[in-house]
Amino acid sequence: MSGAADYWDEHAGEHLSSKLHWEVYPTTAMFQAKLASQTWSSNEDTFAGAFLTKYGQEFRSMASICCGTGILERWLDERYRWRKVKIDGYDISEGSLKIARGLAGPSSRVQYRQSDANQMNIGNGVYDVVFAHGALHHVENLEHCLEATDRALKHGGLFYVNDYIGPSRFQWTSVQTQRANEFLAGIPDEYLARRDIFKVDPTELAEMDPSEAVRAGEIEAAVREQFDVLEVIPRGGTLLAPIFGSGCIKAEALELPEIIDKIEWLCEEEMRLIGTEKLVSDHAVIIARARRRRLWGWFST
Repeated sequence: MSGAADYWDEHAGEHLSSKLHWEVYPTTAMFQAKLASQTWSSNEDTFAGAFLTKYGQEFRSMASICCGTGILERWLDERYRWRKVKIDGYDISEGSLKIARGLAGPSSRVQYRQSDANQMNIGNGVYDVVFAHGALHHVENLEHCLEATDRALKHGGLFYVNDYIGPSRFQWTSVQTQRANEFLAGIPDEYLARRDIFKVDPTELAEMDPSEAVRAGEIEAAVREQFDVLEVIPRGGTLLAPIFGSGCIKAEALELPEIIDKIEWLCEEEMRLIGTEKLVSDHAVIIARARRRRLWGWFST
């Protein structure tokens, strides 16, 4: 997907620097940290940290696909600073990788390589764990990507997915649109840039960024088809993402105590509705294991 490479060369890391992204806004980021700390009753403030506390004591070789500007890999390098480990980051965008290499510095153990997840081949039985953090919703050829990931894992290796798994191309469901609009109805006009959820045109979105949420709604099923899924941890975002993504609340209003209180309430309410199955979680962590039968098949060929 050369168009995707061009897009991310031009926009490397931009989505991580705007508080108008629902996961970057401090109030929602703090709530996500709380959710992470509740996962497996850990003391960690990130889902990746909670995962490593439970599963990662023996990890020695790790890979990250669609690694972007290398935030996760630098964190892993620091996390395992007292151990001898192999950490590889793969991304389609050479512009993003250039930034990642520069930020990692000369003493980093991370090796960054250009690779299109739609066509990648990152080895056979190489890694203890492969991370896909915000990655798979940018992959059109999910089947090849997941097969290559499964193949790259050692026997019993783990696949960590933390991603948007909601409607492809952000074609919000009527239920989440209705719930989000009900929330916005309780906010005074003076704080709003728009009062309803923006209807995304999938064709226009694809023209702007060919990879954005291209097959997001198929991710969980595709992972289950290729791997043995151990756990799925909902993270929410079902209402928050449409509201923030539509730019409904004015940036300056997001600093006000009364709006912060409303966003805090929405974080809790969203997860409550997901817990009662009145909403589906659009963001989730999926922990999966490589299948023994497939690995034995490769070793025997």
